[in-house]
Amino acid sequence: MHTATPYEERVTQALGELRIPTSYMARRRPLHCECEDLVSIGLDIFGREQRLERRAAAQWQAMLETAKLDGVELVAVSGFRSFDYQPEDY
Repeated sequence: MHTATPYEERVTQALGELRIPTSYMARRRPLHCECEDLVSIGLDIFGREQRLERRAAAQWQAMLETAKLDGVELVAVSGFRSFDYQPEDY
């Protein structure tokens, strides 16, 4: 029998609050925990610091440099959003 991790318990609670059947999570095993290896990619269009997983950040930087060579300016709109950040009203 599977013993739920604290993260799985938080997700289960959130699903309940949203009235999403718990079977939704059961069909999507394994549940992947949040990334903890995040790095800053600078500010978004609203002046907020944005972070991405380390490998994604490296790809973002490469894409920025390539776009700049083509005369295109890319701007971040949103990066990593934690589980706790998602339900907040902004």
